[in-house]
Amino acid sequence: MKATAAPDETDALARLREHEGALDRQLEKARAEAAALLAEARAEADRLRDVEAELAEQIDRLRREVEAELEAAVAARRDETARRIAALREVAARNRERALEWLLARVAAREKP
Repeated sequence: MKATAAPDETDALARLREHEGALDRQLEKARAEAAALLAEARAEADRLRDVEAELAEQIDRLRREVEAELEAAVAARRDETARRIAALREVAARNRERALEWLLARVAAREKP
């Protein structure tokens, strides 16, 4: 009976070794895939950090540009306001002069006999 059991055991061991070898190959393949995915993820993380840094630089540059544009707009508005104030002062001075001339003319007309 042992003579017939030995080939069965040998076959079973051979099948187990084959199965173990297949599992080892699957494990190595899975490890290689995991390593490739990890490397890809790290590369993507590096790329994202680079993109993030580039975006931060662009945001900073745009912020400076907008700030400069706003400062220029405020300065232009300030200049325009100053010009308008000066023009209004000139108009007010002319109006005062004309009003004074008119009043003086009315007073002079009353004093004539």
